[in-house]
Amino acid sequence: CKDMAKAAIKEFKGLRGVLDSTIDELQVIKGIGPQNAFGIKLFQAISERYAKEQLPDKIALKSPREVADYLRKRIGREKKEHFVVVSFDTRNNVVGIDTVSIGILNANLVHPRETFEVAIRHHAASIIIAHNHPSGDPDPSDEDVKVTAKFLEAGKLLDIHLLDHIIIGKTTFYSFKNENSL
Repeated sequence: CKDMAKAAIKEFKGLRGVLDSTIDELQVIKGIGPQNAFGIKLFQAISERYAKEQLPDKIALKSPREVADYLRKRIGREKKEHFVVVSFDTRNNVVGIDTVSIGILNANLVHPRETFEVAIRHHAASIIIAHNHPSGDPDPSDEDVKVTAKFLEAGKLLDIHLLDHIIIGKTTFYSFKNENSL
């Protein structure tokens, strides 16, 4: 069992590669058959669900890095783009974190209507929008820049301030606020 684990980690260039692999890909390793591969993926799914459940109910997110680190645990490993809105009250306390849209591998259809509906339900004074890039590269696309501008304008109309748009990569993140793009 120990030898299989070492071989899998070596073959897939680290634990991240093992976890990102499919059941079929795992079976390439000598000694890992369908049952062991299924067991590995099942253990991964249970571990990820447990980790998400362990996230605190009351959280303080005071910087783009804190928001990115928190959201990486929720959506950082997803295979599809997840668009999330973090809602804040007038004292910048988090009053809600909601997934507004789940897209495809490299795109997400999102509209201010659904995003600000969530913020209004939470009586939010401000929001941070965020999404993951399944590729792992957090650099914004042209569409990300357009979406940010659209949300900035919608927020002004509704008097719900857009604090930031954060793109979550595998190990890094992009903050429109940090890059003075808001």
